[in-house]
Amino acid sequence: MIIVLSIEAAFPHIDPNRLQFFEYESIRLNCEGFGSSAEWRVQASSSKAPRWEDSKRSLNISPAFASHSGEYWCEDTDGQRSSSLNITVVKDDEVILDSPALPVMERQTVILLCRKKKPPHNSAADFYRDGHFPKTRYKGEMIITNVSKFDEGRYKCRISGAGESAESRLAVRVLTAYHPSSPVEDTTPEEGPASSPPPAGSLHLSTLLPVISTILFVAALLLVLGLLHCRKHRVSGLSDNMPPTASHDPVYEHVADAEAQRDIYAKVIKNKRRRRGNRLKET
Repeated sequence: MIIVLSIEAAFPHIDPNRLQFFEYESIRLNCEGFGSSAEWRVQASSSKAPRWEDSKRSLNISPAFASHSGEYWCEDTDGQRSSSLNITVVKDDEVILDSPALPVMERQTVILLCRKKKPPHNSAADFYRDGHFPKTRYKGEMIITNVSKFDEGRYKCRISGAGESAESRLAVRVLTAYHPSSPVEDTTPEEGPASSPPPAGSLHLSTLLPVISTILFVAALLLVLGLLHCRKHRVSGLSDNMPPTASHDPVYEHVADAEAQRDIYAKVIKNKRRRRGNRLKET
């Protein structure tokens, strides 16, 4: 899987990574990293911009002056253009907003600095986004944690007694991954080493593991139910094969009746003999 950007979404590399500068600072732009076979060169709309034939793959501006302010982009021999950067160069006694020139990734932490060249450097500053005033920052910086698309917009700042900066756009990007036939290299600066994608085997295992667990659970449940069912039938069969108890057996009932009749007969004979003996005594 390759992370790529279209030509329109790519920007020239700029060092340092900001859009506003004081005069006499150095700025370097280049078109390195554009993956097509055509030659890419830095172009500009400023008053000091060279023609494409006279331009180069990289452009060093040192020292920078207000006349270098303008739009900069990369262009190839076929007239294909990248996205552009709007650079502003101001005098030493003015205020600049130090913000990322290139799009930042979602969930990163972004720090915006309101700066003036002469001390003190940590003056309180007011920050604005799209013309709205959110809050005064007393250390001259605005920290945006876990940045998202909601934070996109045009920012500027103001230091009391020193002036107001120009506007610079903060862009937030979400990269999408796909498999192009002729990929263009990602020109967004990397914040750190990219993590390698997981191997294909681990992906299949993580997908099949819940299915295997479910099958094993169902099989174990069916086995337990089967054992309980067999045990129930076994107990029922044993109770059917057991001989009936004596209290319900006709033979035992017949013997008991015979013994009872014999006891009664013995009592009758005994009573007859007693009566006969009594008669003999009387005579």
